[in-house]
Amino acid sequence: MVKDYGDAHCKGSSEPIGMNGWYANGQAYAYLQGELGLTFRLFGFKTKIPIISGGGAVLLQAKLPNPSWFRGYLGGKFNLLGGLIKGSFRFKVELGEKCEIVGGSPIDDIVVISDLKPKDGSVDVDVFAAPQAVFNLQVNKVFELPDETGDRKYKILMDEFSVTKDGQKIEGEVKWSNNNDAAAFYSHEILPPNSNLKAYIQLHFEEFKNGRWEVMQSEGKRALETKEVNFTTGEAPKTIPLTNIEYMYPILGQKNFFIEEYNKGYINLKRGQTYLFDAVPDWDKTMFMTSETGNVLKKSFTYSSAKKQIVFQLPEGMNNSTAYTTSIKLISEGSSVGDNISETYNKKDLDDSSENSVEVKSRQADGDVTKDGERELLVYEFNTSQYDTFLKKMNSIDTSKDLYDHVIYPYGLSLLASISQNEPFDLAELKGNEFTGGKPVVVARAVLDDSYYKKQIYPLLYANYPLEGEISVTRKTDEVGVPPVEAVQPLSWYVTYLENEFTGETSLFYPYSYNVTNYYWYDYEDLRYQILDSDIQWRNNPRYEKMIKEVFPYMRKGKYKTTFSYVLPGSVQKGKEEVVKYVNPINN
Repeated sequence: MVKDYGDAHCKGSSEPIGMNGWYANGQAYAYLQGELGLTFRLFGFKTKIPIISGGGAVLLQAKLPNPSWFRGYLGGKFNLLGGLIKGSFRFKVELGEKCEIVGGSPIDDIVVISDLKPKDGSVDVDVFAAPQAVFNLQVNKVFELPDETGDRKYKILMDEFSVTKDGQKIEGEVKWSNNNDAAAFYSHEILPPNSNLKAYIQLHFEEFKNGRWEVMQSEGKRALETKEVNFTTGEAPKTIPLTNIEYMYPILGQKNFFIEEYNKGYINLKRGQTYLFDAVPDWDKTMFMTSETGNVLKKSFTYSSAKKQIVFQLPEGMNNSTAYTTSIKLISEGSSVGDNISETYNKKDLDDSSENSVEVKSRQADGDVTKDGERELLVYEFNTSQYDTFLKKMNSIDTSKDLYDHVIYPYGLSLLASISQNEPFDLAELKGNEFTGGKPVVVARAVLDDSYYKKQIYPLLYANYPLEGEISVTRKTDEVGVPPVEAVQPLSWYVTYLENEFTGETSLFYPYSYNVTNYYWYDYEDLRYQILDSDIQWRNNPRYEKMIKEVFPYMRKGKYKTTFSYVLPGSVQKGKEEVVKYVNPINN
């Protein structure tokens, strides 16, 4: 938390502080080692008893360098001689020389906003940019600072993070980093092109006092920290960048598009681009789908500014096992020269009599002449599957052999299956990509209704989980869950083949392995060691005693059920589930 204080100096000194005026105010950790004890008389003799002896870390408030100053507090409780002597202690640890600044801004206030981008005065900023604030401390989180009265609790709250044009706020939302130490403002639409904009952020501080949070004051006003930057945006693109697509269907590069799975196509944008359609409101919005043989199918599309979404009906006449190129266009049929000309006839008398007259034709243009035109906003390719739906594909697959692989010998088994030759799955289905919202289209899950799980694993590991209300597995639970129902995972070699566009044996195997038992074993080892390391009296508990003394229960021979579901990008629609049973062919 470094600031430039210019020519500021400490009271009683004329030397500038810090390094050329740059001075830091923040927190530091110190490792202190020593002994603390009491001296008293016991049975008439002078006695010394140590309370603590050793070392440990202490959190210090720090200001440095030139001069450097540190302050922290060491506290604890003691109970000696069976309660004969007990009490508490709290000592201040102070090192260095504290600076009282003269001629500069006060540094007693913590500087929270470290940076705000784009930099002030930036020009030609990308209209897809998201202004970002970086903080020295976590916002919306409680933190403690010690002083003579104890550890005092504080928190920093954000009042506003906005982007404005000519004083009008731009609609958008704030997204936080995982640690709440950075935030970005994402406008609903792209930032206005060729515009002068201002990004502004405001924080306030609260302290926990008398059992409640109170807003901190400075000179009778709310203590605030603010920062703003002014910048200018550049041109807006005239197409839809691939990087602005949140998810879509059909999926760019998809190998197995099922033509009867869903009757609509859609493209959801990360940032709205309404201006593309508002610029030519009378032009036709048309989606063209061209096959590799040159057959052209087309449908009109709509664009929703609120949803940032293009939607179109899938055209009739699509073929299986065919490559298609999709083009999103705005089209003006225009008018030919002469189409907008009107003619009128004016009657003129040739003499005073009304019997002799002539009519004079007058021609005029009723509007501007336009020309045929089109604007291509997006073009991408995909391939259709040989099957009409995902369910039809799954029903066509026949298992030729049940396989297994020892992962953690002899306990962990991965179950696999070879199949009669069939159309391989693709990467969008197994892993997802940047055009599926980062989620796989096919979702595989274990159905834990087998006797091995219900009679042996569940009572041992997952009944009344977390154990004792506090002991839980240390692995990342968002990957496969607890219990590990999502541990039906793509085969690594299968994915590698697809990534390298190598078919190999992908048409001869189910692309998933049943890895559930491996996670049972991981959790078993993890929980049993935590129990041993805890204060739980496991010898008096049959469940825990079994975990500690007995070996992990082997996976039994038999069938293990899973479900495969086809979920459209954006979870627009979930298809019917197909049950796939993996078989453990060996006895343990």
